[in-house]
Amino acid sequence: MGLDLSRVPEVVRPIAQPLTGGALPEADVAGIIAEARTMEELADTLAEIRADDAGAVMRLLRDGVWKGAAKETFEQVFAALSGNDDRPGSPQALLDLLEQALREEARSLREHGVRMQHTEWMIYASLALLGAMIVRLLVWIYVNGPAVLGLIQHHTLLTRVSIQTLKRLVLINMLRFGGLMGGLDLGVQVAQQLWGVREAGDFDYASLAMSAGSGALTGALFAGANAGLSRLLSREMVYVASKTELAVRDKVVALGQSMYGQALLGGVTGTAGAVPGLALSGQLDAAHLGYTFLSGVAGGLDVPASARVSYRPLPDAAELGGRPGGSPPGPHDGTTLARHAQDARHARDAPPHRDGGIGPVGDRSPSPAGETGSGTLPPPRGETIVGEVVRRRDTPLPPSPAHVAGGSAERPASGPAVAERGPVHVPPDRGTQPVPDQQASTTARPHPGRSEPPPVPAARPAPGDRLSDGYAPIADPRPRNFAEAAAIVHRWTPGDGAQNRIEQLLNGRHTGDGPPDPQLLEHGRHIMRGLPVQDRSDATAAALATMSTSLRAENATRAVDDLATQLFGARRDIDALVYLYREAQSQGMAPEAARGRAEVADVLARTMAADRHRWLGHLHRALLPATTAGDARAAGIIVEAMGPLVTASTVSAFTRPLLQDAGVQTVGQLLPLVRAAHDQGFLPAATTGVHAFQEAMRGFRETDPRLWDGLLVADNYNLTGLGDDGTRLLASLNDIVRHPETGMGRRVVLPLERLATEVGQGGSVEQLLRLAGDAPGSAHAAGVRELIELLTAHRSRDPYLWDGLRLATEYGLPRTADAEARALARLAEITAAEPPSRIWVFDPLRRLADQAGLGHSVEELARRTAEAGQSGLDLFGPIDRRQVLDALAPSRTVGETPAPLVDGSRTPHGWGSPRSLHDLSPSAVREAREAASAHHAQAQREHHRNQSRLRRALAPAFGTDPRIIAERRMVASLEARARAWQRWPDAPEVSFTRDFAAYRRAYDRAVARGLAGEQVIPYSYENATASLGARDGGRGFGLEIEYDLPGGVMTDRALAIPRALHEAGLTADASAHAYHTSKDRGYRSGPPGGRGLWLLERDSTVLGELVSPILYDEPETWENLRLACEIIRAHGGVASVRTGGHIHVSTHDYDHIVANYTSVLDYAGRHTDTLYRLGHNPEQEGHRGQKWCRPHPPPSAGYSSIAQVTGVHGRESAVNTFGVAGRPTDHIEFRMWDGSLDPAVIQAQVKVSLALVEAAFRNAILDLPPNDGRHDALGAHAGLRPFGSAADATPEGSLSFRRLMDELFWRAADKEQLTALYAITRWADPQEDESPDGTRAP
Repeated sequence: MGLDLSRVPEVVRPIAQPLTGGALPEADVAGIIAEARTMEELADTLAEIRADDAGAVMRLLRDGVWKGAAKETFEQVFAALSGNDDRPGSPQALLDLLEQALREEARSLREHGVRMQHTEWMIYASLALLGAMIVRLLVWIYVNGPAVLGLIQHHTLLTRVSIQTLKRLVLINMLRFGGLMGGLDLGVQVAQQLWGVREAGDFDYASLAMSAGSGALTGALFAGANAGLSRLLSREMVYVASKTELAVRDKVVALGQSMYGQALLGGVTGTAGAVPGLALSGQLDAAHLGYTFLSGVAGGLDVPASARVSYRPLPDAAELGGRPGGSPPGPHDGTTLARHAQDARHARDAPPHRDGGIGPVGDRSPSPAGETGSGTLPPPRGETIVGEVVRRRDTPLPPSPAHVAGGSAERPASGPAVAERGPVHVPPDRGTQPVPDQQASTTARPHPGRSEPPPVPAARPAPGDRLSDGYAPIADPRPRNFAEAAAIVHRWTPGDGAQNRIEQLLNGRHTGDGPPDPQLLEHGRHIMRGLPVQDRSDATAAALATMSTSLRAENATRAVDDLATQLFGARRDIDALVYLYREAQSQGMAPEAARGRAEVADVLARTMAADRHRWLGHLHRALLPATTAGDARAAGIIVEAMGPLVTASTVSAFTRPLLQDAGVQTVGQLLPLVRAAHDQGFLPAATTGVHAFQEAMRGFRETDPRLWDGLLVADNYNLTGLGDDGTRLLASLNDIVRHPETGMGRRVVLPLERLATEVGQGGSVEQLLRLAGDAPGSAHAAGVRELIELLTAHRSRDPYLWDGLRLATEYGLPRTADAEARALARLAEITAAEPPSRIWVFDPLRRLADQAGLGHSVEELARRTAEAGQSGLDLFGPIDRRQVLDALAPSRTVGETPAPLVDGSRTPHGWGSPRSLHDLSPSAVREAREAASAHHAQAQREHHRNQSRLRRALAPAFGTDPRIIAERRMVASLEARARAWQRWPDAPEVSFTRDFAAYRRAYDRAVARGLAGEQVIPYSYENATASLGARDGGRGFGLEIEYDLPGGVMTDRALAIPRALHEAGLTADASAHAYHTSKDRGYRSGPPGGRGLWLLERDSTVLGELVSPILYDEPETWENLRLACEIIRAHGGVASVRTGGHIHVSTHDYDHIVANYTSVLDYAGRHTDTLYRLGHNPEQEGHRGQKWCRPHPPPSAGYSSIAQVTGVHGRESAVNTFGVAGRPTDHIEFRMWDGSLDPAVIQAQVKVSLALVEAAFRNAILDLPPNDGRHDALGAHAGLRPFGSAADATPEGSLSFRRLMDELFWRAADKEQLTALYAITRWADPQEDESPDGTRAP
């Protein structure tokens, strides 16, 4: 009979079968008891038979009628039953014997059934007990957090168990396990008497004694096993600061003390302890061993002390004993060992610290008169552990002020409990005395890359609040497990912490804001490569990896795809799936805790149901396009009102009358109206059918016409987040400006943008609304002129405020205070004399912020200036730029050393080694040149040797052998490398890594040109690339110049761009061709500059893309580039944050040699951060992001084939190798460059692209990695952004750029041009989004 899961608690059902292992007794208890009852009834029947009834049998035996073998056999059996072999006994005796035999058999059957039921019920009771323990753990987790689920708990103290402690543990555990197992047996026997087959009062005392004895033996074994486990520790005491710092033996001990280790230990010892008793009673079988194992697991399953509390060593106490030889303090002073005498009085009597914390116990100066203590600390003996034990929390407690002593944060100075006592120490157990020179053995070393939890504030107990044994809660010295028994520490209750979440505790996963695990990200990126994902950020990769773990499928990519199909239909919207998964996490649904696809789908479905309108609209976005979450909800409301049938025709029929009534043209204009009607209560859930929906919308329009009209106006001006009152005000203003007036007999219509310009708000409708909302009566003006006069008069009362608010909007500053807005307007006046610039860093206010040391932050500039005004700066009086900078300079006390401009701890690296690619000696260059020539010569000889006369003779008839063609291409590739080394001189004209002053001069000249309003980046026409792009012997390159329109609004001038390009002779026609037309036709070269071969293509992400033919370094090329940029700019085109500038570079000489492509990808990978900075469009705030140019470093082992190179680095990689096939027509595409319409920027980036391909090809024979072996990943220099240009002026802050320049260029002119580009760009921030709608939620 199998285990009946319906009788098992639900919490243990998933593990019931594995734990029992099919050990349930294979017996039918009910059948056995029924047989026993039958035999008892038969015995009762025999007792009623009289002796005379047996006389007939006796006469039959005596008569001669019955003869034969059957009679003889019956006589023998009858005689045996009567006990007389000679003759049959009396009939009464025979019946008595039969009755006795039946009753004995019935009794035996009943006892067997009772034992089988007892064994079965003991298994179920053990499972119930285990379930109760699990529920207890869940309650603990809900209240205190998921620390109990950790395998190795941080901030715990492991100690070896002494003999004294072992005695106590053995006694305690014998009582615990004996009572547990004996009580379980007693409870089952009572239950059998009440509801089972055991008779009332029939207790099996032998079984009870055996259970209690086995439990006691189990407790002894459990305590001994724990003690033996603790003896595995590598030291007497081990402080667990990080599991990476633990030895293997220490990890085993830590795992054994975890919840899982204690449960397993309890089960094993429970089984071992029960074996002797079961063997003696003859019950040693799988069923009995099963329930003893379960009972042991339940007994060992408890909340370990390491999950209840965290141990905090006291660094001050560690200073008590000093150091051998008077050595200075080391970097790890937070030891857990206190070197002081066993007498505890001096710690209790230590004077409090002046800041209210624990006193400087390391101070050996005499105590002031009047204070308790001996005045001098006793000599160290190293026998006591001093520290604090605080209760663990699920989430970190809020940080509070703390003083620092010995390099570690202490408890807050304001805690009253801390202020009134010093560190409590208790005489240790003699079994745990550390070695005298072992002071640093348990040092709590900080783990790299992980922040420690903040200190826990102390809570003082109420007066008179004592425990039952007289101890106060903050000084309870009682141990909580064997690891703390020998290392007594004091504890107190923590302050208020953040509330725990039930969805975070069941799986124990980390949900903080720390960086994701690299392996998790790599797994997520692998999944992304096989799915149609638009947002390829690290957050998406982490979500996909976590999701795949929950799905538990062998093919993670297929599982995620199937889940998306299940939830969203055939669209396979992976981005929506990821967003839904994150939404479920944010709502506390804990999808990461689900197991299997069904559970994950159920969690996500419930998340969708919580916002059904939004996801209903998303599922039908093909019929009702929605670009925001609000629009999706409105679309869902429409779909819900339509009913079950939703098709293109039904949607058109349903919305057509609504569009007519609303007076709008598209469904997108209707969605805000539907959303507002629903929010106002005009569209209840029962609104179904087009007629009811139309009536509800009409009722909304009649009830609140201002809000209705305002929503339509807001849609026309692309305004969001106005609120109902702002929307109504917008409608009123729009009515005023459109009101007909009789001026010169014409109708006067003034758009809101023009009105905003008229009243000095720079055409900003948002600022116009703020001004009108602040001006009384603006909504009731009689006409446009009255409105302008009213707003102008109101603005004139505080012009600096309104100018500042306008500037704040232009600079994208949220929630600017009035004082900051006035300061911003005044600073704009002070810097108004400076020439305007399209370059972001040369904006006058940003430049002022940079000079003030605020890193181009206009927001910080406004705030600091407003604070300076409150401190006495007369900002609105006669003041100049220098006075402002002096006022903003940080104040320092006399003698204080100014902080370094660039914090060395935040710089990504230091100086390089002299033997590096950026600093090759002349002899090294000559050796490399000779080696390249030797390689070419050897390959050429091998090629001639392999090409026999017979092969040459047969080649015209049968064609050239493919192997010979491959050898010929390899020889050509090696010859090209030799020529590349011939082009590289022995020594560069200037070395930026050796001569920092040369770099500074080039940098300062670029800044001076920018401040003077001149062209910052020099633009060359003749030999701009030092022959790298020459038509004869160089590399061809191609350009893709993307452009957009401000705000994405099409204009007549923008429509004229194709014709203007054609009229200038750049393109062959005046049309915009389909996307990738140039690629489909095949790239080709033509006359110098490619006149007539440029092609304008359409691109769904931007307005257009101008694609060049194959170009070379010729004056005509650079002239055509300048002309193309001027035409696009003149017609309103801009390089917005959505545009990219892609540069293709020929790799015709790379051949099929995989090492060449590994080299170029290694170059791009190691210089990633610097290349992304040089790829930043100087007219934008930062790099556009990684959506279409994700850095993807090559694997450490390189590549094994060209196909592998092509497959990994695709269209969304920073270096696209899709055009690589091992042929002379191969090329790679650099996609990290932002879009730009500055020809000098594009030329500089072309130089870098050509030089990087050349350097990687040239240096592939050297055993030297680029960038001195360092990998500057994207964001490696993000910490330098707050320093602004000040970091560029330091050797450390500019080192990576100077290395790259010396690796790629030898001419001073090239480095001068790239330094100018470097001076006007900024380091990339990997957290910045690529565009406002780059990762828009569904």
